[in-house]
Amino acid sequence: MENKKLKEYLDEFKDDAALHVIVANPQDRKIYVPYELNMICDKGKKDPVLCIEVGQPQDMDAELVEAAMEDERAAQPELPKLKKQ
Repeated sequence: MENKKLKEYLDEFKDDAALHVIVANPQDRKIYVPYELNMICDKGKKDPVLCIEVGQPQDMDAELVEAAMEDERAAQPELPKLKKQ
């Protein structure tokens, strides 16, 4: 993701809105509880870096599993139509 896209997205919210971070592995249906979020500032780097410390994986709840499945279905390419012989 480019910084410009992230800024456009965040501009949709109030300045004092809470930031929620979800770290997940949709294929394994696991989420990771974020413990700490750090923004790394290195004067030699040109790109921003976020470092998220996470805990042990946990199973996704039913709502997150359904959302992952919807995303997977949407990402599936449409099958080509077969010609009748």
